[in-house]
Amino acid sequence: MFFGEELRHHGAVGLLIKHNFDADMIVSGSEEPVGPSMVITKSNRNEIHRLDDRTPLSVLEEIFLNADPLSQLRMKRTLVVGLESNGVLIDPDYVMRNIMDMDQETGAMMIGDLVEDGQALQFHVRDGELASRRLSQNIDNYAAHISERGKGVDAMLCFNSVARGYRMFEEDDHDAKLIAERFGSIPIAGFFSNGEIASRRGGFALNDEEEYTTRVMGYTDTLVMLRDLTDNPNRGIFGRGAASAATG
Repeated sequence: MFFGEELRHHGAVGLLIKHNFDADMIVSGSEEPVGPSMVITKSNRNEIHRLDDRTPLSVLEEIFLNADPLSQLRMKRTLVVGLESNGVLIDPDYVMRNIMDMDQETGAMMIGDLVEDGQALQFHVRDGELASRRLSQNIDNYAAHISERGKGVDAMLCFNSVARGYRMFEEDDHDAKLIAERFGSIPIAGFFSNGEIASRRGGFALNDEEEYTTRVMGYTDTLVMLRDLTDNPNRGIFGRGAASAATG
């Protein structure tokens, strides 16, 4: 990270926009569940020893044997766990976490987060077709919603999981192309990330609606839509010629 002419190895970068604008959010995932939702019944930090009083390995073996061939293929390639977060489960949405290791002797599973007994967990697989369809649906739903309110989008921030690249979609700039098709040539800035911080999971959240718990997501495309509230568009933060999502 660069700070002026200095190279820093630790720190954070923030962006402050001081202006009369509103910000809405879309959080779009790329996974679907395999197997039932279960409860962690024995754990230690990031180690899960029992799911519904069974070892995670035995549960996973049963799910795999009962899955269709396509789901089995996806389980071999893109298996993750969906974890209930902060005691609140927004059905059918979970926070995705990586599987770090499976102990073949004890049947325990290690994941990339701390867990507690009583939390819900469900295995998921990631899929490019599902990710594309879900992002399109979320964008269309949001655009229709703000159009009914007579609003538009003037600029956008896009924070995209590093896993949502060419290997998932077999094409470059997949998410950016979808966004451009719906919202037109609005200014877009952002970056690829290894974990996206957002205030909710799934669908979209308007700035004037109820608040949601902020969580670290995984494998999502998290969009922040900026709407200029200045009466005169030539004096607004985004300047002349900003496009509108309502007419995209």
